[in-house]
Amino acid sequence: MGGNGAHVIGEEAALNRFIANKPMTKKPKGWNSVIELSSGKAFSPIVLPEAKSEREKLIANWFCASLKSHGTPELQILQVTQNREDDFDFQITTPEGHKTLELTEFAPFSAQGGFSNATDQLNVGATADALTNMIMRKADHYPHKPVGLVLLVYVTHYAFQPLEDVYRLVEDRVGRLEPFFERIFFMIPNSAHASELRNLYPTSCSKLTIEEIKRMRQRWFANGDFSREAWTSTE
Repeated sequence: MGGNGAHVIGEEAALNRFIANKPMTKKPKGWNSVIELSSGKAFSPIVLPEAKSEREKLIANWFCASLKSHGTPELQILQVTQNREDDFDFQITTPEGHKTLELTEFAPFSAQGGFSNATDQLNVGATADALTNMIMRKADHYPHKPVGLVLLVYVTHYAFQPLEDVYRLVEDRVGRLEPFFERIFFMIPNSAHASELRNLYPTSCSKLTIEEIKRMRQRWFANGDFSREAWTSTE
């Protein structure tokens, strides 16, 4: 089991559930993976705002709180200001001056069946490719290359929490491609007050060997679903 609750599973079992064929469904309003305990008796989902601007503001606030709680030396945010819809998402003030924060949600393969039917069994290589490609497409999206641009990738669905091997493959590949982002972070909200935070780029990790990459890419993993009715109470 990974540190975020991911289980490594057999390839045959994963293939049986990898492809979803149901129509696209409405995106969920809230995080439904790691659930907060309410008064020690019931699980309460974290509800995200409907409006895009309010949802992004909440995500940015979680990011700032996580940086502070983790004591992350790579980035210290003193103030965050939300920009207009047609601009970069946020302007952030740091000890080094003003920088720009862009948000993007990671939801690989959701178009194959919608969020409510998203598979919780994923191949490490395919998931790493999806995350790497999303980051590089985001980099190619800008007509000019702004200085001090920080990218925050986040998830809002339990099924898309990466395994450690996914992180390592992405860190290795993105490190070789060297996008113009000053920093790239990945965030998994654990509760309304805490989040897991990973610095994806740049890192001081050693380069993976071809053998390591092949071995990691072949693995499959599954994330437990804590959104079912059976998990709504501890009694």
